[in-house]
Amino acid sequence: MPGVYPGKAVRVRSEEAVDTAANCVRGGTVRNMLATGMQELTGAANPQDAWAHFFSPQDVVGIKVNCSGSPEIHSNPEVIVAIIENLQSIGVPPSQIYIYDRFQNQLDIVKYEKYVPSGVQIAGAESSRGSILGYDPYTYVEANFFG
Repeated sequence: MPGVYPGKAVRVRSEEAVDTAANCVRGGTVRNMLATGMQELTGAANPQDAWAHFFSPQDVVGIKVNCSGSPEIHSNPEVIVAIIENLQSIGVPPSQIYIYDRFQNQLDIVKYEKYVPSGVQIAGAESSRGSILGYDPYTYVEANFFG
């Protein structure tokens, strides 16, 4: 895998991440797990330095979510919020952060806008209003990786 840390993975686990009795994710625990994982991956002394290994305040950042199992199964809002909070902590403004998925109607079911800071962009590649960034649902690539 290419990148700054090729082939390196970290694992963070907490029995406190999910409150099974209340059927909810504990956002504070998720934030701590994400901070721990990023620091372990980068060797940084604090979460901000860890995130700064990958992002700068000038970046436009896309967070690809999966909403295809909405309303019950989708990328967890608490995880998305924790990512956004960390991006903001290093100076990435909300207007430069995009949450996106293929279908706008599935994003609408999850209602990420209820969870994220004002200014974060939420966009579906396909929507009743057309497509974004020239996305063409009829264009695809076939590739034979094995011969």
